[in-house]
Amino acid sequence: MFDLPDDPVSLRSFLERSPDFVALSDFTGKILYINPAGSELIGLEDVADIGQLSALELLTSDGLDLTDDIAAGLVSEGKWEGYCELRHHVTGTGMPVVVSAYVISRADGGPDVVVSTIRHRHRVEQPISSTRPTCT
Repeated sequence: MFDLPDDPVSLRSFLERSPDFVALSDFTGKILYINPAGSELIGLEDVADIGQLSALELLTSDGLDLTDDIAAGLVSEGKWEGYCELRHHVTGTGMPVVVSAYVISRADGGPDVVVSTIRHRHRVEQPISSTRPTCT
């Protein structure tokens, strides 16, 4: 079977092509990686700027209200899923999103990371059009 984690080129290509926001952070909240779709969603194009951000800086005040619940879920269950609100860094506009965040434990004993996939809520809640192909 093909082992994607052992093929960093394919894994990076997958992350960079994903239409959803994908981010990696450490448990201090330091952003380690944001894919191009995520950078576009929050209005940041400079990779150097992304490396200076903490996860808290991505959130609106409504999103910050959820941080205790998010942290508790990540620590106790290794995951958190729910609605949140991101802040666009150019316009300051809040964006309703759906977040799935998971703790990834490293087998080599290195620090755990948090992987988050984020989708703008309007994309999640749109009904599937009858003209779009569906899985059967």
